[in-house]
Amino acid sequence: MQVPRAPVRGPDPGAGAAVPVIGPAARDTDHDGLPDTLVVEGPAGTSFWIDTDRDGLADHVVGPVPADPAPVPADPSAGLLDAVAGIPAGR
Repeated sequence: MQVPRAPVRGPDPGAGAAVPVIGPAARDTDHDGLPDTLVVEGPAGTSFWIDTDRDGLADHVVGPVPADPAPVPADPSAGLLDAVAGIPAGR
């Protein structure tokens, strides 16, 4: 998602933002010596705020990526053949 820009930070985040990619959460993912990704942990998962034009401000947001993947639903047919064949469950 593109990060909207505003000339001045305001109380309305929908009006745009200037999110600096600095501090303890900033990472240098391309190993050029400058931080380019801000890693933000939140209740919904991890978001990555990425500076693509090297101006020090985030341009794109990826996420949130859930910390735990969604559980895979159980196969409704699991054990069906055993039950039809008369094999007790758990064998």
